[in-house]
Amino acid sequence: MATQSVTIAQDNTSDTTWRAWVNGLKSAIDALGVLAQTSDTGQYNPATSTKAGGAYLIYRFTDGLQSTAPCFIRIDVTSGPTLQVTVGTGTNGAGSLAGFNNAQNSAFLLTNTATAKLYKLSGTTSRFTLWAEVDGGRASAISIERPHDNVGTEIGTCLLFASATATSNQVLTVMQGSRMPTSIGVLHWGFACPYSNQPTLLPTAGAVQRTAFTLNLLGPNWQVQNPMIGLLVYWPADLPVNRPLPPITLYGVAHSYINPAQTPGNVVDGLGGALLMCYE
Repeated sequence: MATQSVTIAQDNTSDTTWRAWVNGLKSAIDALGVLAQTSDTGQYNPATSTKAGGAYLIYRFTDGLQSTAPCFIRIDVTSGPTLQVTVGTGTNGAGSLAGFNNAQNSAFLLTNTATAKLYKLSGTTSRFTLWAEVDGGRASAISIERPHDNVGTEIGTCLLFASATATSNQVLTVMQGSRMPTSIGVLHWGFACPYSNQPTLLPTAGAVQRTAFTLNLLGPNWQVQNPMIGLLVYWPADLPVNRPLPPITLYGVAHSYINPAQTPGNVVDGLGGALLMCYE
């Protein structure tokens, strides 16, 4: 497990400032030390890539399942400044991914500013979680990870992908094996949280238990997957932003989470849920 907390200016004024943004993002991902950049040709070149042409980076998981259930992550960077993240189960060596639905990926339009913005990253050899613009503006979060069985063991049946910006949200799975490339996308995350103190959602208004709840994506054959680890959902009224959190246990293991901002917000079918990020 690894974390990075960095500030990066998202400035597209010139090729030089745009490259500085891409360099900062790439350096932060590399510093996690858990993903490996692929050898695909055509990737971002700090000497020749331009904001007009854009660029991309491709990383892969490095865990024991990668050989039989591969995960590749393509990050496109354009002059917006925009990040677009796509997940696949293969690559042709020249930047094209296989095993994904290109219409269902995540595009983050970030704030164009010379003022450095805070980024938080965390991951393992089989999970990548990124929160851009933690300090506000166009905050955007994404998590990619493997599914788990009922006791928490990672399995290679599919890949789980969840993302949210201040205005839109998406979850999908990317299948492995003979079923690829098939994906299931949902534009909004719909959940019920029976122990929240939100009176409009509770038959017993005024409950005081503070509850974070998990993302359960659909998987092969429309089977509901066990909870994701990278992102959890909570009601902003339950938990002040930047409050120290106790460990949260999933699959019998205590994990550290942060709630750096109330945006991305509105992540629960327009009801205003916010995100906790696994940060360890």
